[in-house]
Amino acid sequence: MQRRMQRAARSAGVGLALAAGVALGAPDPPADDGSFPSPEALRELGSQAYPQLEPGGVVAVTSWMLEGPFPDTVGEVPIAEPGAFEIALLEVAEERAGLVVASESMRCAAREFGLFFVKHGALPGGVLRRFILGRCGATGSQAVFGYFYEDVPPEATPERVFEVWGAGVRRMLREGLGAGPRAAGIWFGRNGNRGLVLLISAERSVRVTPVSTVPDETGRVRVRGELLAPAGGISGAVNRGSLGYANCEAATDVLLPRFDLSCSVDPADETAWLAVSVRRPGRLLTEAVLEVLARPGGGEARTWTRRPFGAAQEVSGAKEFRSVLLERVNELRRGLGHAPLALETDESLSAGRLAPIYFGSHLGMAPSEYGDMVALGLMAGWNVRGMIRDAAMGGAMARGSRDIDRWLTEALAGPGLRSVLLGPARSRLAVGALVSREADQEFLAAVVASYELFGSQDEVALRQDLYARLDRAYDERKMRFPKRERAIEVAVARELLRIASGETTPEQAFQVVVQEASARLGVPVKGWLLQGRGLEDVALPEEIFAEPAAQIAAGVTHFKPAGSAWGHTLALLVTAPEGRMRTARLHAGR
Repeated sequence: MQRRMQRAARSAGVGLALAAGVALGAPDPPADDGSFPSPEALRELGSQAYPQLEPGGVVAVTSWMLEGPFPDTVGEVPIAEPGAFEIALLEVAEERAGLVVASESMRCAAREFGLFFVKHGALPGGVLRRFILGRCGATGSQAVFGYFYEDVPPEATPERVFEVWGAGVRRMLREGLGAGPRAAGIWFGRNGNRGLVLLISAERSVRVTPVSTVPDETGRVRVRGELLAPAGGISGAVNRGSLGYANCEAATDVLLPRFDLSCSVDPADETAWLAVSVRRPGRLLTEAVLEVLARPGGGEARTWTRRPFGAAQEVSGAKEFRSVLLERVNELRRGLGHAPLALETDESLSAGRLAPIYFGSHLGMAPSEYGDMVALGLMAGWNVRGMIRDAAMGGAMARGSRDIDRWLTEALAGPGLRSVLLGPARSRLAVGALVSREADQEFLAAVVASYELFGSQDEVALRQDLYARLDRAYDERKMRFPKRERAIEVAVARELLRIASGETTPEQAFQVVVQEASARLGVPVKGWLLQGRGLEDVALPEEIFAEPAAQIAAGVTHFKPAGSAWGHTLALLVTAPEGRMRTARLHAGR
């Protein structure tokens, strides 16, 4: 009897998101760019011997019709009316009660993967694999497959086959389910004289309250449940249309580990991927924990067809991949009305050195912390020309092909990498590609990072925006907005220009402005140095409004602190208290 075990990472859409084959979506950037690894640490990591990627053989098809039937909801509902092989699965699951669930969704997935296997002799890859799991309502990730594939007499019933294979099947179940919380399914079928028992087991990170994937009367799909491991935050995003995406709304009155996400879908879409990501305690990046295949139109969604994004084109190496990808992505961006991306060559070379480690980490061939380090390093963008305001990264792998259009199919299947490649504010792109040349292990894998830069500084507009925020804040507190002191504004603007050019530090400039303002106004003044990623992120301390102010002067600039990867927005603000100004005027009049 032939026994095989195959492990395959299910795509997750990063944030990180292993998009189909492997598609790693768009992780959120850290709040503090001091968390980025240094250029020296990245060079050391890139100089290490990297794992030789062996993503495994898959069969790539352009379309496939599922058999059905399908569960009505997403969620791991226990199976009903089990057959002989499923009884064995239930017995093994009972040995790990509370951890392993034999569910209807995974029974569906085992059947659909099994039918594909008996037809093609291998499992599907990429987006089709995700489609099967999603259409069956599965909630697990990092799927593991095991199977027996052997000759059986045509007249043998499933019960008779189990009598012969039972001991081996139970051994496969005990050894192949995997550790921790799992959802599992098993299926027996045949192709002529060949019989197949296929096991699928997936890691469960969430418990989802069974919910329909058809939107409600408001056009939203609502996903509720509970995380099975601690997390510091949760977010969701959903596809809209062929290339669009949108964030989901989280219910503010539901506290982790429970969650309640509401996602608005496009009613014209036949299907739409909804991706849920969490930030684990002590981690800086988000991790995809759930993908849901919504059905906005309410149709059966039985057939999967690969969507092309251009003509098929095989690439021979990383340099050609970068060039063709940039052209293809910019063509898509033009169709959306977005400005084209410019390729960052030096950062792309760094990405190319780190790409094998990144994919090796997510395929279990290198430590997981290496993947985080690569992701953070690429978002840091140490070699990017210009002052970075924001960045995002992700990766995707297309197995069984070197066609760049198939890579785009994997990458753009979910909202994660759509935001990386098609986000309207992005202007620069770094690409690190791996192109396999082995006929029996063909694949294209690439990490991509995109960057939003600070634009040309319009100090007057920035200052006006800050004053507008301050005016609203004063109004909310029913306080009169202070008089703008133009002469002090000139001093503020002068010192901010020196900060931006690197002539002085923010702290030194602050002292100069405060001293000059005090001398000019004849009273002690209060001042604040405020920083954020953008002006909208700059918090206004309550101390500003602690007492009425007679006069105010402020300014805003962008600058890059020494040793920082990204640029910062800096606001400098001084006020003169109202009571002291009246006293100063009285003394001046005597």
